Order: sequence, then structure tokens, then C-alpha cells
Amino acid sequence: MPYASTSIAKTITVQTISVSLSVDNTRPKAGDTITFTGSVKSDTTPLADRSVNLYLIHPTGSPYWIIASGTTDSNGNFTASWTVPYKVTKDTTTYNLPCSTWTFKLCDTWTGTCSSDLKIPIAYPTSMSITTDKDTYAPGETINVTAKLTYATDTGTYPLPNATIVFKLRIQ
Repeated sequence: MPYASTSIAKTITVQTISVSLSVDNTRPKAGDTITFTGSVKSDTTPLADRSVNLYLIHPTGSPYWIIASGTTDSNGNFTASWTVPYKVTKDTTTYNLPCSTWTFKLCDTWTGTCSSDLKIPIAYPTSMSITTDKDTYAPGETINVTAKLTYATDTGTYPLPNATIVFKLRIQ
């Protein structure tokens, strides 16, 4: 028995999933708490209850850590606060965070769609102390000023070598 050929057409819509990520502090120091804000959308529609992971990625691209997980709210938004540690460990290897630029990325776990890379330089906390040899000077006297610039790590405080310090004198 012969069969007639048939064709059928069906219109489908392909949705574009987009993930974005921002941070409230683009120059954090170890010990600072920073807040990440992200969103997941289908075209322009916010996607609620989407499972997401916030990743910290080593400057070389590998290894990586999940530093926060959760779901988007009714507006498709995700927020996570994170206190920047001095070190992170992966598979028995410890990595210092300060003095490197790290990459952060938010990914929708359902589709694998991720935000653009958010590159953030992380610094050690620094402080400066300034002292003079006395509190009051007569006209024409030499003012002896000493400045010390230090940085803190998880193991202590150390002098910061080869730093340039500029003094400005304000006479009152």
C-alpha cells in the first residue's frame, strides 16, 4: 500500500538565558566582607527559584572554589556576602588570595550558563604610622618625620618594602 508523504511544522521559541554578576567593593582587602549581586533572566524575564553557584577561580583559571550557593528570588536575583580570607585550600594545596587578581563567576546550575568573568584584585590590609621627634617646633627648626608602612597577613604584620611615601606639610 502506498503512503503519501506529509510534513508538519511547529514553531518553537528558543529562550536566551543570561546571568549577570556585580560586587559592592572592587578593591577588597583580606578580611573585608564583600557582597555579590547576580541575576538570572530568560531574555528579559527574571527567573525565580534558579539554583546558582558563585565561583572563585584562581588567577591561572584552575583550581576553583564554590564560595556560595543558593536560589534566585522572585525577581531573579541572588545575593551573597563573603569575607575575603587570606588563604584558600584545594586538594591539600594552599593559595594566598592577596596580591593577585581573582576571577568570580555566577553560574545557573540548570543550564550551565555563567556570567561574564568579574576580575577583582585582592590586597593585604596596610597601615601607616607617622611620628615626629617632638610636637612643637620653633621657626627655622628641622622637623624629623618617620613613617612606617606595614601590611598584615594571617601570620602577622610586616614592613612593606620599596614603597614610596609622600609627605605634605600643612602649617596651621
